[in-house]
Amino acid sequence: AKPTMVTLAPAYVFRQKVRFGEMAAVKNMLKEGMDINDVGGEASAGKTVRGWTPLHIACWGSYKPQYDLVIVEQILLAAAKAKQDDMVKNVKDQQSGELPIDLAKQRLAKIEANPPKPGADDTAFLEDKRKVEKIIEYLEKGVPAG
Repeated sequence: AKPTMVTLAPAYVFRQKVRFGEMAAVKNMLKEGMDINDVGGEASAGKTVRGWTPLHIACWGSYKPQYDLVIVEQILLAAAKAKQDDMVKNVKDQQSGELPIDLAKQRLAKIEANPPKPGADDTAFLEDKRKVEKIIEYLEKGVPAG
């Protein structure tokens, strides 16, 4: 039998939903009251070389980068609600020791290194840049309430 969402480990399912940029599923899983450790603690890290948490993945970029800001926001709001912001923000990459914010800063540098050609439409570039800057702001200062 194919494993269902229920039979798979919640941390694994949540990480996959983040990786694939499934914003609605991420919101629903958080609303259903996931254990914060499965959302962002070391228990949420993938069994991979890097051992990224869902927050690492969303900061680096999911398959649907247009939803990464909302996903980061949802993870951080869940962490704040559980009074576990620091734990969630400070899980290190198991290979290089990078925090989610380090990955977001690398992502911003990559965006800034590839600006549109002069005269080209810069709407998408500016939107991507703004979203990643907002991710970094949320990681540094928290998500504004309300």
